Amino acid sequence: MTEKLEGFRFFIRTYGCQMNFHDSGKMALLLQQAGMKEALDDDEADLVILNTCHIREKAKHKVYTELGFLKKKKDKRQRAGKPYFLAVGGCAAQAEGDALLAAAPFVDLVFGTQSYHKLPRMVEELFQKSNVTKQSSCLQNEEPQQFVPSRNSPSLETLKILNIEFPRENKFQFLPNESNAQGSAFLAIQEGCNKFCTYCVVPFTRGGEVSRPAAAILEEARNLAAQGVLEITLLGQNVNAYQGLAPDGTTRWTLARLLKEISTINGIQRLFYTSSHPLNFSEDLIQAHATLPKLMPFLHLPVQSGCNRILKAMNRHHTVEDYKAIIAAARLACPPIALCSDFIVGFPGETEEDFEKTLEFVKSVTYAQAFSFKYSPRPGTVACNMKDQIAEDVKTKRLLTLQDLLRQQQTAFNKSCVGRTSSVLFQRFGKKEGQILGKSEFMQSVVVNVSDPDAWMNTLHTVHIRKATLSCLEGDILE
Repeated sequence: MTEKLEGFRFFIRTYGCQMNFHDSGKMALLLQQAGMKEALDDDEADLVILNTCHIREKAKHKVYTELGFLKKKKDKRQRAGKPYFLAVGGCAAQAEGDALLAAAPFVDLVFGTQSYHKLPRMVEELFQKSNVTKQSSCLQNEEPQQFVPSRNSPSLETLKILNIEFPRENKFQFLPNESNAQGSAFLAIQEGCNKFCTYCVVPFTRGGEVSRPAAAILEEARNLAAQGVLEITLLGQNVNAYQGLAPDGTTRWTLARLLKEISTINGIQRLFYTSSHPLNFSEDLIQAHATLPKLMPFLHLPVQSGCNRILKAMNRHHTVEDYKAIIAAARLACPPIALCSDFIVGFPGETEEDFEKTLEFVKSVTYAQAFSFKYSPRPGTVACNMKDQIAEDVKTKRLLTLQDLLRQQQTAFNKSCVGRTSSVLFQRFGKKEGQILGKSEFMQSVVVNVSDPDAWMNTLHTVHIRKATLSCLEGDILE
């Protein structure tokens, strides 16, 4: 615990992928171990952190919009002599650190994806430079100390902290294990990407592919199980590219081997992994779906396009035929497996014929779920400078057409579950009294009504499904 941070409160708002939510959880643990407390909202906080996404332009706009609101709160807090620091982390910070500070000079701290393990030290430095004391916290009743720099204090510019380096050290070895996990938990096993798809910023914001040692992952998984976690989702930008050092220190494990070992841990009842890449989809991983009962019948395998010409332009390293072969093998190994994918429409040079090929591809594969987006040019990527950029109205039309087809398939899959039983992990309360929400083995939302909702939280039960819509299933718990 750091005495200089004790008594202050922080609040983290997270944008983007599951890895970002995992990272935010680790940030919270780091700050709590340093003596800070987590606030319920940004009004109660002394430090507000935005953990950002950079995968699409829309995600970046959300951050700048939020910063505009937070600036007003910061100005009001400063006029009252109370501290209110703003920090921006994550992928947008990693990609545009200097530009972000230039566009939003009221931000105090910018840190990247590979330096957040140093967050307590950076926050302590920020507070120290600003002469902030515990008495100036937003929750203290004493007469506030003015923390805004005077003429003799360091300039506002020198108070800024920017850390977007890619250090030699592996941040994972400095991150704390979860100490209060319940029900379900994310476990990062791999980070970064070596594929360099022409539209994607991940290699620049997350770096090259790095796999955690298997021993460290198994230790964290056992720790989660000891806290009562029933379900673990293994995370990575290319999770099936995992090649972590084995416990013997001489060989390396694949994702399939890691899943097998984690499945032997007492208490862990369900395993998922995301997100995978077709290039690294191995035979042993396919067989894991056939032989590991704890590995759920769900596969998130992004394809992005159903047209080989576009896949080549995207530098995806696979063809439509390669992808279909993986799906066929997965369905043969695990017949009930539910498929999920990602799609980008309106990639530079995509013709109507190319788009029609994607629609036909979707019809031939059929998905239980999917994520689809309009192509968003990202600075620094190859595709950003490609000719034949598609007009926005054309991209919108194609997206709506694709999403209509995907919604039909998702609804059909959900309705195929009616009359069957499903394994559901309950973790949230519903909007109506007596409702609880859970997640099926196929990643579907499931709603049931019970007399004592609290008693069912973070428990796993068999549910008889009696109704299905596009977005969720409804059923009854079988005692």
